[in-house]
Amino acid sequence: MELLKKLNKIIVFSALTFTMFLSSTQIFAGSTGKISGVVIDGLLNESLVGVNVIIKELTGYGAATDIDGKFVILNVPPGTYTVKFSMIGYKSLEVSDVRVYIDRIIMVDAELEEEAFEGEVVLVVAKREAVEMDRTNTAAYVNSEEIAALPVTNLTEVIQLQSGVVKGADGALHIRGGRSREVAYMVDGIPVTNTFSQGGGSNVDVETDMVSELQVITGTFNAEYGSAQSGVINIVTKVPTGAKVDGNVEVRAGGYYSPNSPEYIGGVDKYDITNDTDLRFALSLPFNFIPSSLGKLGLLINGRVTNSDGYLYGERRFMPEDGWEIAVYREWYRAIHDPEDAVIIPLPDELHTGDGKIVPMNKGKKYNVSGKLVYQPVPGITASYSLYVKSSEGSGFSNSWKFLPGAMSTGYSDNMTHMFVFTHTPSDNMYYNLRYSYQDNSSESYMYESADDPRYQTTSINAWDPGIVTGFDMGGISSWNRNYFDQKVHLVNGDLTWQINNVVEVKAGGEVKSYDFHYKQSPMKPVLGHEILQFPYTQSEIRGLELPYEFFREATREYEYGNIQLREAHPDSSADDLYYVEYTRKPLDGSAFIQT
Repeated sequence: MELLKKLNKIIVFSALTFTMFLSSTQIFAGSTGKISGVVIDGLLNESLVGVNVIIKELTGYGAATDIDGKFVILNVPPGTYTVKFSMIGYKSLEVSDVRVYIDRIIMVDAELEEEAFEGEVVLVVAKREAVEMDRTNTAAYVNSEEIAALPVTNLTEVIQLQSGVVKGADGALHIRGGRSREVAYMVDGIPVTNTFSQGGGSNVDVETDMVSELQVITGTFNAEYGSAQSGVINIVTKVPTGAKVDGNVEVRAGGYYSPNSPEYIGGVDKYDITNDTDLRFALSLPFNFIPSSLGKLGLLINGRVTNSDGYLYGERRFMPEDGWEIAVYREWYRAIHDPEDAVIIPLPDELHTGDGKIVPMNKGKKYNVSGKLVYQPVPGITASYSLYVKSSEGSGFSNSWKFLPGAMSTGYSDNMTHMFVFTHTPSDNMYYNLRYSYQDNSSESYMYESADDPRYQTTSINAWDPGIVTGFDMGGISSWNRNYFDQKVHLVNGDLTWQINNVVEVKAGGEVKSYDFHYKQSPMKPVLGHEILQFPYTQSEIRGLELPYEFFREATREYEYGNIQLREAHPDSSADDLYYVEYTRKPLDGSAFIQT
């Protein structure tokens, strides 16, 4: 026992030293709350010493009242609990519906009565305070039960319902009128903000079934939220509870129907229930076969697969390669007709090779899987590992390209995040957390996967003149850009909380974060000397020789400079300086805080 006490002191000293040696401005969010109160004799109105106070639903969470009848239970996960007060000679008292919030002190006072019959228990339902004296900021709290009762499909919709939060036209969240990149995101005490994105957001998608409590802070931040500007979105995930396997599967499907809306092209005049599909699953798996002497082990698994064809459709009249054909026909038509007759050029049917099908344009699909393994070897020590994996792809809609839907580029995104959290409570008035996270996020967008794809050469012409007249593009592709982004983040942080007495609490923390950020933009660009489509005959020669279109077309195809030629921009070419962008950054930052 003496050795264990010495070991606890060494661990606590090491943790405190770690949290104090850094200096910068990062954010350290809490993920637990605490219960405090006073216990008195209901008849004599005097403080009771040595009353046992426990949380019935949690093993190892409890305290005993001091000489003034006061108690504090630290490091309580958010949730709804029953607090039990017991003492020899007094009736046991159970206070139910005690709701614990992140970074909050929940006051639960008790009055015990003398026991007339052995085993008597008094049941009391807790009431929420009208004035929350421990609140120093503006914040909203939403627990798992409230989220389950809301008509929402993702956590963004829950956050949007909170006061002071609005969703912009780009889908980003703004708090108190600030920019979306000024919002800090936390998951289980680990920062997951997309630091290098001008749009901000989170690197991790947490599904609603995984959330134990959501905290949205909209102002007057404590020191631990040093880098937050507009607001903080703090998410605490669930832990496996219960003695039985529990899970659920949910399938949703739907579509769009708007037959009297001329602004839509087809697709919405017939209802298709498979247009949007959404599959969710969740599983809580306690490993009850493990001997109790080895502790408790549980696993949470959560996943979601969505597939949407969207509600904006195009008609496939043209194909990307039609651009070259249209450009050649336009040159020939202008040569043999009066200039005034060539303002609007009628295109033969064979020049638009699309099949005329109605196809979705703003479609996308996403896979999101997460898991959390929690191990508690003994009361007071908890270790957890969480894994979040997400993959998505999708394309956008452009009205000018709706008759050429195959010309839109596609964006791809892959994210993987590992989280390790260790929590130790060496004494009733002290606990600390140590955390490590590795986040790997990448995204890319392109028309064709390989820069050497021959389709780049046949789609290099845009029929701009017909597009000017009609307002729609009839050939080519919407973008020649090829972008790649990758961000790797290693993070270590920790915090220590010391409850000196029932009033004074000291909290300190520190963090080190390293980045490996890589960005590359290498668009397709014309080869020097092949920037424009060149023809073997001038317009006067076409007119004078009365060349048939078929002859002119074949002559152009065989001509040395018959096609614009493209290549991917290269870093070693001085001519590509305005096109090619690539850089790698590896910043390292650290921070620390202390607050009372």
